[in-house]
Amino acid sequence: MTTATAAALLEGGRPSDIPVADDYPSEFSRGVAEQVANGSDLGPYVIYELKDAIVVGEIGGAFTEPGTVEIGYAVVRSRRGQGSCSN
Repeated sequence: MTTATAAALLEGGRPSDIPVADDYPSEFSRGVAEQVANGSDLGPYVIYELKDAIVVGEIGGAFTEPGTVEIGYAVVRSRRGQGSCSN
């Protein structure tokens, strides 16, 4: 997530530096944006949908104790349940 995206979300707006889904931001986006200043190697990162070339959510992680990472993600409602895995 760029600092410009984070700033827009923290101001209650939508980012203008990246294309996003119509219902972005998610209910968790503002909280995720607050983590951008921490500069963690674990994110937050945006989730980008290749098919429509838009951001549909965020993913990131945090160390909860030495050697243990907790991963969290959020996807906007309109794009949930449509994923697939490919190798």
